[in-house]
Amino acid sequence: ERAQDLGRRGAWDEALARLAEAEVLARGLDADTLRAVTREQERLRAQRAETEDSAARARQLEQRLADGQRLLEEGRATDAKVAFDEALAIDPQNAQAREGRRVADERILASTTRAALRKAFADGKALFDAGQYEAALAPLSDAAADPANGDAIELFHQPNAVTDGDSLVYFRRADVIVAGDIFTTTQYPA
Repeated sequence: ERAQDLGRRGAWDEALARLAEAEVLARGLDADTLRAVTREQERLRAQRAETEDSAARARQLEQRLADGQRLLEEGRATDAKVAFDEALAIDPQNAQAREGRRVADERILASTTRAALRKAFADGKALFDAGQYEAALAPLSDAAADPANGDAIELFHQPNAVTDGDSLVYFRRADVIVAGDIFTTTQYPA
């Protein structure tokens, strides 16, 4: 009874020590008492293992959540997503892990978009520098959609006068294209 009480309070080592004493005493008694003591030892060992496993999983969950949050703060969204996915493997219903993964996904998408915009700027600038002004408009327009890319915005909004072939002259601003004697208003994203 003392061992059972200690087991309910989580004092596993003391409970098992009491049961070891009870086992020694039960050997001198009947076989049923010895079996009851042995069953109680097995039950307490299993309960201790389950409680320790649960505590280890809780610590592991806390660690992965903390790692995910730290990685988000460091700007490492892909690594953060992995940490949050590992947390969800431990506890699929964990709201903090679900939210962390959602934020990581958003940041991955945003960084992918920024990378695509940087590539559009590089492509547009290469075309512009090669004198292919009309071809440069689309990628520079895309790149200028990123308010953080001042170079793309400046290059896109810079007036350009160029000659295409022998007679066609282009003059471009962000909102107007004049081709020879034809005046066209064109909408470009700011």
